[in-house]
Amino acid sequence: MTDERHAQSTSLLRALLRHGLSLLEPQERKRSHCRMGPVSCTISSNSDALHEALTRCLLPGGSGGDLHIGILSGSEPPCAAPPTGHLPHTDARHLERLHIAADGSLTAMYNPDHGQWLILDHQSREGLLWIGEEALLPAWEQGSPFKTLLNWFIAPSAFFMVHAGAVGSETGGCLLVGQGGSGKSTTVAACFEAGMRVCGDDLILVEERAAGYRAYGLYDSVKLDPASSIRMPRSLASAPFTPCAGKRLVRYSDVRANGLTREMPLRAVVRSVIAHRPGSVIVPESPAAMLKALVPPTVFLLRGREEAAIPKLGRLVRALPCFRLELGSDPQEAASCLAGWLAASWSEAS
Repeated sequence: MTDERHAQSTSLLRALLRHGLSLLEPQERKRSHCRMGPVSCTISSNSDALHEALTRCLLPGGSGGDLHIGILSGSEPPCAAPPTGHLPHTDARHLERLHIAADGSLTAMYNPDHGQWLILDHQSREGLLWIGEEALLPAWEQGSPFKTLLNWFIAPSAFFMVHAGAVGSETGGCLLVGQGGSGKSTTVAACFEAGMRVCGDDLILVEERAAGYRAYGLYDSVKLDPASSIRMPRSLASAPFTPCAGKRLVRYSDVRANGLTREMPLRAVVRSVIAHRPGSVIVPESPAAMLKALVPPTVFLLRGREEAAIPKLGRLVRALPCFRLELGSDPQEAASCLAGWLAASWSEAS
């Protein structure tokens, strides 16, 4: 009986997705194509303002044929708020208002605080973000929109998302890992200002290949804390910004056209810590310590399909050498330290 009721919930949620997309079709006001790593997406919406907010930090390009995401705003008449998410408790994750079909073909989540449904049908490659009031959209969604839908979409593949930045040079780069307040974003920003290659500062898409790992940039955005003990790089500090939960949301493209690197091979995983020392140093880190730093923030940001992501993270830290970047007080010096270390360590890598 429980399996049957779970299947009924899946059918109801698939019907809700179809209903939302059918409401959107005659009311569509905006449509655009973007690339989220190698995934080519079509984004359509019934709201000019919401479409702009959720696409301004996406990377343009692609035909949009891999995934269609509909944005439905209840703030735009005649559309109304979505139904509330009262799921029968046929699965432990229903307590989190998260539903995963038994065969993995559909994933859905309801957020009561924001009055919002996220639904993804893996078979039809269609997703829906249906929000009752645009004013309830969290500010941080502008910097990394659709991250949850993308995380669900790539779960069965060799791709996975990581809470990290990625910086490098012509020969390859490293994932830069760190919890809030670790100096990670400021260091990535300093690397960008110094002319290094940057794939992003907060969420990176990683591909596991037989020949090694590859990082892909997802978002044209960096979030900087003006109250950080490490000062912001000058070019990004003076760039146009959007307030975002106490931070400054800046687009790399507003500082330098085509400044974000779309992809790069990965040579290492590096965890940043603020050491308040005269100069930055890079020392070996254990895979266990790196996994402990990677998993909690990644899982926290990307709810659902953890069973697919965590083993991939484990393989990543076992396959790539792990290090700890002990940051000094000058972010430009830290960037120079990283650049020199990458050049010395992997100058002969292809």
